[in-house]
Amino acid sequence: AFHNMPALDRGTAAVIAGTTLNGACLWEIDIEGVGGHGAAFYDTVDPLQAMARLATEISSIVGRYLKPSEAGLITIGKMAGGTAANIIPAKAHLAGTLRGSTAETMATLRTHLDRACEGIAAMTGCTVTPRILIDVPPCINAPLQSEAAARACQAVLGEDYVLKQMPPLPFTDDFAHFLARVPGAYFFLGQDGVMCHHPAYDFD
Repeated sequence: AFHNMPALDRGTAAVIAGTTLNGACLWEIDIEGVGGHGAAFYDTVDPLQAMARLATEISSIVGRYLKPSEAGLITIGKMAGGTAANIIPAKAHLAGTLRGSTAETMATLRTHLDRACEGIAAMTGCTVTPRILIDVPPCINAPLQSEAAARACQAVLGEDYVLKQMPPLPFTDDFAHFLARVPGAYFFLGQDGVMCHHPAYDFD
């Protein structure tokens, strides 16, 4: 398999033996409290306060629990709750991803994500329910198949334009499920412009 990659120069390719992409979990967290009037907050259990504290705690997991040599990250991409300025809602919601270059790193992140949810629930009195929606392992290229892919790229682009040594990229692809069962290779083709998913991205 291959993917275009704006992080690489146009006219180049990269084929890395071993771990080439992070694994990833897509997670979401539902927070349920007791809603009410903003002026009577003492009669509520505020899920927005729980959401804000949980977001801060989640954002600190990588720096607090991973070794500097471990590649991992957690991103919060969605925070939702509330309908009006003077109403404390009954529910709030977070969603995001966690990624790691090894299964062990991903397991560490998931453990501390669950612990953060448990701690915020105990602190605030809200019900905090995390769920894993998608779980993809790291994308690990087999040596022989990586070399075959590199030779094919070199035949088209030239030997000097095919990278075979670079750190794993932080992105994820579910092609990793194939590689977990059958030896294969995943590589990248460079292109100009901004990164994929950027609002100004344009496919080459």
